[in-house]
Amino acid sequence: MLLAAIAACHARALPPVTPPVDVPETILELTRRQLETDAPGMVGASLVRAERRTFNDGSLDCPEPGVLYTQALVAGYQVVYEHDRDTYDYRVTESGMVRRCTAP
Repeated sequence: MLLAAIAACHARALPPVTPPVDVPETILELTRRQLETDAPGMVGASLVRAERRTFNDGSLDCPEPGVLYTQALVAGYQVVYEHDRDTYDYRVTESGMVRRCTAP
C-alpha cells in the first residue's frame, strides 16, 4: 500500500533538470508547472534546452495567425522539454508570462 502511494506521488513529479543551464530556477519552475498543466500525468519528460533569448516581438518568435503583437524586442527565455516524440517548447518573458509555442 505504501509503495503504491509513493509510486503515485512519483508519477506526478515534475521532470528533472539535468543539463546545465543559465536560466533562473524560477523560470524553470514556471515551465515545469505549465508542462504539468499541458500534459497531466506525464512522467519522464527531459529538459533538452534552456536558454536566455531576445525575441523579435511580443509573439516571442512564435506568432499565431491573425494576432497582432507589440513590435519591440522582448527579453526572455526558451525552455524545451521532450517526452517520447513530443516536444514542449515554452517561451517565457522576464516578467514570468509563459506560453507554449506549437508553431513549426
